Amino acid sequence: MTPKEKAEELVGKFNITFHHHKALEFFRLQRAKEYALIAVEEVLNSVYEYSYEYEFYNEVKQEIENL
Repeated sequence: MTPKEKAEELVGKFNITFHHHKALEFFRLQRAKEYALIAVEEVLNSVYEYSYEYEFYNEVKQEIENL
């Protein structure tokens, strides 16, 4: 799985639709990205800074910010 795919997966897990309203779509996506970033920060805080996982999730964080 690439960092971009992981970013999309995490944001998708937090992007829950309750109403089909276009005006709310942007805010729902922003909230999902915030939650995904919190999850990634938790991973980054729990792994060794120079490990593969740290580098991978650092890239995932960048991809989330770019979505």
